[in-house]
Amino acid sequence: MICQVSGRKADKYLWFLLRGVAVEAQPNLTNGAGMFDQWTLKKRLTLTFVSLLVLAGGLISTALFNANKLSETTHWNSHTYKVLKQSERMLLNMVNIETGLRGFVAAGDDKFLEPFKMGQQAFGDAFKEAKTLTSDNPSQQSRLELLMGHHKQFMQVAEGLVTMRRDVASGKMTLDDLLKEFSAGKDKAAMDAFRASLAEFAKEESDRLVVRSAALDSTMTANTYTLLFGGLGLFVLTGVLGVALTRSVFRQLGAEPADAAAAMKGVAKGDLTVDIPCLLYTSRRG
Repeated sequence: MICQVSGRKADKYLWFLLRGVAVEAQPNLTNGAGMFDQWTLKKRLTLTFVSLLVLAGGLISTALFNANKLSETTHWNSHTYKVLKQSERMLLNMVNIETGLRGFVAAGDDKFLEPFKMGQQAFGDAFKEAKTLTSDNPSQQSRLELLMGHHKQFMQVAEGLVTMRRDVASGKMTLDDLLKEFSAGKDKAAMDAFRASLAEFAKEESDRLVVRSAALDSTMTANTYTLLFGGLGLFVLTGVLGVALTRSVFRQLGAEPADAAAAMKGVAKGDLTVDIPCLLYTSRRG
């Protein structure tokens, strides 16, 4: 809307333009302007951008923190799977040792000792790897020591049975004596103790895996909701502050900046018949 203003009215309009922010800062000269409108333009811009930067920075910081937690949890989950793999290797090789022992005791053929010997070497490698992986866990280190004790007990019984079977083959001992010693079940008792200790060791790792997996899911959910609602909040805040800033600046200028500038230049050049935006003029009349 355009108002024709000339003479004293144009002079008065120019006076309002030159007063600018000074008029805007006086509550009695503004029409319903709030505290936000009474601040300087610099202060309003600063508040707007700082608010947006703080919220955006908070979202980024939260996302990075959760991403770090996800990475750490994933790392430890992978570590736990490695430990469980070594426990499976130890059990597998103990079974190979037991199978080779029983085959040799029954047949007396040295070919059955191949899994017996290979199992010992592979078990030692798996045990060392498990010790290294759990070096930061005293309770698991203690379980491994107990596990090794049961393994040595089994191997002691197994070596005795192997020696007795060779003595039977060489005629130094009867088969009945060997069967009597074998039926005592000392090897089975040692193997059962080993299995029980290994199950306790593996359970500790499995329980840790369950806890970490739950934490992983929780962190992923929290990160999703944080980004979702935080992004929505950022969108809303940007819109609210943008509208508030635009309206306050428009009220201060009284019209579109280009129209106000053109009117002011015309009046300054002495053209008192310039078209003046009504909003600007009437908003200053109070």
